[in-house]
Amino acid sequence: MKRRRAEKKVYQRQVVPRQNAVQVAEDELARTIATVTQQHKEAIQADRLQRAKERSQTAGKDHQARPVATPQKTSRASQPKCDFTSLYVQLSRCRTLQGIKLLSPIRQQDFIGSKLDQTIVDAMQRLRNLADETRRMHGA
Repeated sequence: MKRRRAEKKVYQRQVVPRQNAVQVAEDELARTIATVTQQHKEAIQADRLQRAKERSQTAGKDHQARPVATPQKTSRASQPKCDFTSLYVQLSRCRTLQGIKLLSPIRQQDFIGSKLDQTIVDAMQRLRNLADETRRMHGA
């Protein structure tokens, strides 16, 4: 039991660049990878210390001690998938499309159309009808 807790304390989160669906020129890619600055690390540490202090102050007031959930370490074998928002951000920072190589074929579902989903259109129409009915009822 003690050994397992010690392993959890040793675990530190590493910032690893995501595997994305495009490769861009090296200087462009350098601008797209998010980094954690020392200032952010200090702010995160201060926030953790503050929460630990608050938990310790309220621990005596609780009638029973409750275990604190610790995050489980995920498997490194499963790489995070590239979502369209991060890909959009990366592509929007590129000055040219020259040098971009797609690693997989483009699928129809990869495109975001300019047409709204039918459920959203129906919901908007229901809201318009309710607004009109409310105006009629209150004489506006």
